Amino acid sequence: MLPVAAGPDRGRRANHRHTPVERQAWVAWEVERRVQRIPARLLDISRGGAAVEVDVALPPIPSVQFGLCGAPATEVILEATVVQIVTTRLGGCRAHLAFTTKCPDALLKRALFGARNDSARRRLLAALAARLWSLTGWARRTRP
Repeated sequence: MLPVAAGPDRGRRANHRHTPVERQAWVAWEVERRVQRIPARLLDISRGGAAVEVDVALPPIPSVQFGLCGAPATEVILEATVVQIVTTRLGGCRAHLAFTTKCPDALLKRALFGARNDSARRRLLAALAARLWSLTGWARRTRP
């Protein structure tokens, strides 16, 4: 089961919000034909949107682009509508974004589980299972 972020407005959402493992993201927008791109901290993500925190106040813009830092160039960059901007005590802001299209599986999995290699994860799990097997004595009991 995926970790679900808590919140007072969780009941009105069509998609559950999940707490990400991969928190380094970015937000970009266009002003007078110039693209502004700033780093963001991903607070939660769902199929339909995300909440991010940035160190500077966002201008009153209707839409942005969203992506994860370190993601391959071929990975999807999502268009999002800015639903709400809340100013933080330190002068930055928390922005609530609604994706204009459903969040792709690759991006959601990367945010929730990190950029791990599946084969490396399988090798690690196999090594842990073998170690647990040897510690519990199953190996001694099943051999003649």
